[in-house]
Amino acid sequence: MAEGDLTVCSSASALIVTNRQRYLLQLRSSDADIWYAGYWGLFGGGIEPGETPEQTLRRELKEELGFTPKALSYFTQVGIDLRSVRGTAVRHTYYEVAINEDEVEAMHLGEGDAMRLFTAAELADEPKIVGYHSLTLLMHINRHRIKQIG
Repeated sequence: MAEGDLTVCSSASALIVTNRQRYLLQLRSSDADIWYAGYWGLFGGGIEPGETPEQTLRRELKEELGFTPKALSYFTQVGIDLRSVRGTAVRHTYYEVAINEDEVEAMHLGEGDAMRLFTAAELADEPKIVGYHSLTLLMHINRHRIKQIG
C-alpha cells in the first residue's frame, strides 16, 4: 500500500495470552535473511493483497502453530516510519487471542526455532524481543492502568 510517497507494508500479529496471564511468543529463526533473527516475537505475518488483517492472522496462526483461534479481539495498531533505513513504513495490527494454557500443548511450531510462554516479569527481563512487539506487549500488560489514566 502506498500513502503519498510512502510505501507501507502491513502485518497482523497475535497477543496470545493464557488464562494465567502468560504470553506465547516465537523465537524467530536465526537465518540472517530474517528481520530480527534470533529474537522473540509475536506470531503473525504480512498481509497479502485482498486480505483483511483478521484473515491474515487466522492464516498465519494456522501455518505457524496449526491453531485456529475461537476469537480475535482488536487491541491496537502501531505504525513505524522506516524510510531512513528501509525506504518503507510498517503498519502492525495487533489482536488479543485469549486461550487456556492447556491449548498450547496441541499447538505445533511450523515456523521459527522455538515457542515459549512468558510472564510479564520474564518479558521485562528478556533483552531480545522484537522492538515494536515489545512496545505492544508492554501496552497490553498495562492496559488496565492505561484505561485509568485521565
